[in-house]
Amino acid sequence: MTDKPIATRTLRRIQSGGEEVTVEVFAPAVQPDGAVACRYLITGLNPTVHEGTSWGVDDIQALVSALTTIGAILRRHDDLRFLDTLPADSGFPHP
Repeated sequence: MTDKPIATRTLRRIQSGGEEVTVEVFAPAVQPDGAVACRYLITGLNPTVHEGTSWGVDDIQALVSALTTIGAILRRHDDLRFLDTLPADSGFPHP
């Protein structure tokens, strides 16, 4: 897997003085067993770092799974805002 993210998004915590929460998504990568892994990293939440991997049968499924998982994690924090959206709208899909 690559160490450089393919996409990054910065959110602001509106109830914590505008602290930044950063989401990084890394390129999907085929594993030796043929499954595809898509790694993600969220920094600035409590606990400070959420790091995980979502899986799929191809790049698209692994990437969508990662974005949806990120959305589910961020929905637990109702003080996040992306751009000028409503509070709790991170702009990520959620289940």
